[in-house]
Amino acid sequence: MPHALFTEITRTIKGSLARFLAIAGIVALGCGFFAGLKMASPDMQEAAHTFYANQHLYDLRVISTLGLSEKDVHALASVEGVEAVMPSRTVDVMATLTSSQSTARVSSFRPGELNQPIVVEGRLPQGPYECVMSADPKKRADISLGQQIELPDTSNGVHLKGGSYTVVGFVNAPMYPYVSNFGTTSLGNGIVQQFVYVTEDAFANDDPYTEAYLTVQGATSYKSGSSDYQSAVDSVAERISQMNPSLASLRLQELKDDAQTQVDEARQKLEQSRQEAADKLGDAQKKLDDAEAQISAQQQKLADGQRQYDAGRQQLTASRYSAEQQFAQAEAQITASEAQIAQGTAELSAGEAQYQAGLAAYNAGQATFTQQKSAFEAGRDAYLAGLAAQGVTASSLEEAQQQLSALGLATTQVDALLATQAQITAAETELATQQQTLSSCARRA
Repeated sequence: MPHALFTEITRTIKGSLARFLAIAGIVALGCGFFAGLKMASPDMQEAAHTFYANQHLYDLRVISTLGLSEKDVHALASVEGVEAVMPSRTVDVMATLTSSQSTARVSSFRPGELNQPIVVEGRLPQGPYECVMSADPKKRADISLGQQIELPDTSNGVHLKGGSYTVVGFVNAPMYPYVSNFGTTSLGNGIVQQFVYVTEDAFANDDPYTEAYLTVQGATSYKSGSSDYQSAVDSVAERISQMNPSLASLRLQELKDDAQTQVDEARQKLEQSRQEAADKLGDAQKKLDDAEAQISAQQQKLADGQRQYDAGRQQLTASRYSAEQQFAQAEAQITASEAQIAQGTAELSAGEAQYQAGLAAYNAGQATFTQQKSAFEAGRDAYLAGLAAQGVTASSLEEAQQQLSALGLATTQVDALLATQAQITAAETELATQQQTLSSCARRA
């Protein structure tokens, strides 16, 4: 029977080999898909577990709306089952990545501790104002290594130091396994478009932490997502939940104490300021009284000054009237003087004309006088020479006249000679007079 069945099967396969191969291929493909589906989940879980373990991904995350202090961090570290605690500060901002603004989640990190990012390009930030961003091409856009982005100052709980941050690397972060969604925010369109890691120096040291990341003892020995892993984590989470009220009350009391300290300091400053204000008010009142006394004295001086001013004004008015009268008189004198000057100018012009005429007459008279004098002197010299040649002088003529008169003889010739001598003397006198007249005219001109 088995042999016959085997023979029948063989004959059937040979009779429809193509159909047999098709059915066998379909069955093999189905088995392959089934085996792949059965192995996909364990392989993915193993890959995720390895990735999370290598990057030290946190097991629990504690967030406080009031913030976490160092005391809170130490309290969390003291919880049974907690292996390590890493506090962090995170804030959402509108960052200027390229030419436009985008919503970004800025977080501080500590190298070598939890949630370590994988550097794809560049390096991790080491100094202030350095940062790394998502390596996803769609998220990094046109940003390149060495480029600067602008992060604003923040004051909503934590204080991020705003300014220009240099991009020193691009990373894949275990905190953000899905590049399509980095979380939600109250800024912009409500979606976090980019994450940014900075050093702790980018935040104020006295700011509270916004969250704390914890690892559970023994959790790494279980695969992530398994029931054993979840059980180990849930047990620690339950202990933390039980101590949450005490942590919250501790944090609240700490905030109250800080606020009370600030209130006490403010009240002390207020009292001090009030006392200083009272002292200043007393000093001001004294100064005010002194000022009022000075004002009264100054008012008296002002009244005296007003009287002096009025008297001076009256004197000024009288002086002005007198000055105006004197000015009018002086103006009249100036007008008269100007008339005299004009008249003198006219007379000067007339005198100038007379001078020119007199000068011309003088020059003409001088020429005539010179000619007449020359003729006279020539005649005189000839006449005197003739007399001298005859030995006749004035004294001899007078003696001859006297002798002739004594003898009763005629003296006609002698008289004629004496008359001629007298005419010559008279002519010389007239010439001298004319010479003096011409000289006087010349000096007056």
